Amino acid sequence: MSLDAFGVGARTHFTAALAGTVTSVKASSGAILGWHFGSANAALGFVQIFDAAAADVTLGTTVPKLSIYYGATTPAFIALPKPIPFGTAISVAATTTAGGLTAASCAANVFFA
Repeated sequence: MSLDAFGVGARTHFTAALAGTVTSVKASSGAILGWHFGSANAALGFVQIFDAAAADVTLGTTVPKLSIYYGATTPAFIALPKPIPFGTAISVAATTTAGGLTAASCAANVFFA
């Protein structure tokens, strides 16, 4: 499927070492079209995805809109059939638990518009 299958001007955000610092994918409203997350150190983890500006997220306190598990040797990949809308911004961080604050590490690709 083309990244622009929805006709929304899709883009990608890549980081080789997403960790416990909240990172901005998009600083304004948008939508996620898919992702690929893979362990950077052969350990499992979670990518928390927030509908908030990176500066407004406190890991362990701010509830993520999504928390995606990736295995120690099995990446998490999906091309969504419909975009997931984010009304404020799109921010991400990698942690050892679904809503926690302890840093994990993964390579991350987020497909968004």
